[in-house]
Amino acid sequence: MRVFQFWRRAETTVLIDGAEKTISCFGGSNRSEEEALADGQVRLEAVKRRIAGEERGKGRDYEADIREEPIQWIGGQDVVTRNRYGAEVLNSTSVVFVDIDKPPAGVLDIFGVARSREKRKQAILRFLGKRFQKPDLGRMGIRVYETHSGVRLILGMQMAEPRSRESRDLMRSFHADPIYADLCARQRCYRARLTPKPYRIRMKPMRLKYPYEEADREMIGAWVQEYDARGQGFSSCRLVEVRGRPIDSPAVRLHDERTRAESGLPLA
Repeated sequence: MRVFQFWRRAETTVLIDGAEKTISCFGGSNRSEEEALADGQVRLEAVKRRIAGEERGKGRDYEADIREEPIQWIGGQDVVTRNRYGAEVLNSTSVVFVDIDKPPAGVLDIFGVARSREKRKQAILRFLGKRFQKPDLGRMGIRVYETHSGVRLILGMQMAEPRSRESRDLMRSFHADPIYADLCARQRCYRARLTPKPYRIRMKPMRLKYPYEEADREMIGAWVQEYDARGQGFSSCRLVEVRGRPIDSPAVRLHDERTRAESGLPLA
């Protein structure tokens, strides 16, 4: 996953249909701005080759940037970032997160729950109860959480690379949110929001673009301080069930701590 402390924009001009156009790419590094610029130049060269018709598409190895402020690293595989509207997100390549916002097609009609958030969640849990009985999961460790609008799973398994067929099949089998599944594939990691959505705790969301402008840092710091204070009275998910083998992972422990998963606080 492309999460970095330093970001630099690389720019150049190219001819497109006989007209000179400026194109740019961000590059990133956790060591220096110079290294970030060099990374940007490498990505820029790939864009130029596509424009020239020397490459098709973005290539199998293309990985979308996660241009969010890194807050905390957990080993070398996981990092907490602050997303574009100010919430903390855990980006992981060590554990699999699955977000499910709707029950499978047909369940809504059967149970008549389209207009009720709580009934939708109960329908998802009923579906999962049947899904967990299938033999492909074996004794896999599974942690089930209720979120504000759906259900989250943490799966204890040999890591499924987010772009792999295994990951795609797994997401489909759980009827994961397709937008979430696509994001995981493009960014090559699994993501889980750790702190409340601002509007659910009566705060105006931020519109963050990292790296921040120096002039904005004081304003952002004040907003984060207020956001953290207001968020103390809420959780982002609630632990519902633990199945199979225990999942011994620093990422899971941090997830449960930051989401306040066992606090009993209102979900936001």
